[in-house]
Amino acid sequence: MKYVKQWFSHIILPISFLLITNSSFAEVLVLVHGFNSSGATWYKHGVVSTLQRSGWQNGGALVSHPVLGIYHRGPEKLLKHRVVTVDLPSEAPLELQAHVLQLYINYMSEQEPEQNFSLIAHSAGGVVARLLLVQQPNPKIHRLITIASPHLGSGMAEIGEIVAKSPMSIMGPIIGADDLDDAEILFNQLQREVPFTLLYWLNRQLHPDIEYISIVRNRGTFTNKDYFVRSYSQDMRNVPGIKRAITLPSYGEHELQYRDGFLITQIVNSPPDKSN
Repeated sequence: MKYVKQWFSHIILPISFLLITNSSFAEVLVLVHGFNSSGATWYKHGVVSTLQRSGWQNGGALVSHPVLGIYHRGPEKLLKHRVVTVDLPSEAPLELQAHVLQLYINYMSEQEPEQNFSLIAHSAGGVVARLLLVQQPNPKIHRLITIASPHLGSGMAEIGEIVAKSPMSIMGPIIGADDLDDAEILFNQLQREVPFTLLYWLNRQLHPDIEYISIVRNRGTFTNKDYFVRSYSQDMRNVPGIKRAITLPSYGEHELQYRDGFLITQIVNSPPDKSN
């Protein structure tokens, strides 16, 4: 199967808070996009610029090429406190996406062994990140932040699989999903969890003892609400394999928004959690 590469928060943050940067150790914020998206979405919705205003530097993007392999696109100087986006084959099965994400982490770790990483993932990217953590635990990854991720699955994925199997899949380019039929396996994996599915298995695996923070879309109006993933599914406190997680409420539609940048800033610029 061919996979085509596509790729003011309601919590008010004091201005003084935005000037604080926790620089006790070198850290990279790795931004992981969701389905039918790319690393560029973090720029499009203002998340990277918000982080930059709070002291984080733009470290560019990591991309992969079938011939060139993994390469860095951006500043040549390796910044110690930076934000990096990655591009994943977002319509591919979860296992393949997690493998590509692992290659990116390995690439950065080889260049700078002293670096620590926070994974910040939107939508399906949050499930990809958890699969990586379970299958390839890495002591350098100390935090996972997910935004509107379908940790317990999504009813919309079930609809997506039906459409992907039908002649209606040719409508993909019209609705912005260029290869809808290529995502059939992914849609199946992201359906509401039931026994003997990948998501059911993943949720019951013991996750590494790191920080887990869910940004959950549980507020909004009838026309400005997340209809893709229920708030219950977005909350990692409901994942049996995670010992402890924190939830931050948000509002709006499923896609990324600039308010997410403020919430991420609140998390990553706060003192480390000493209880972990």
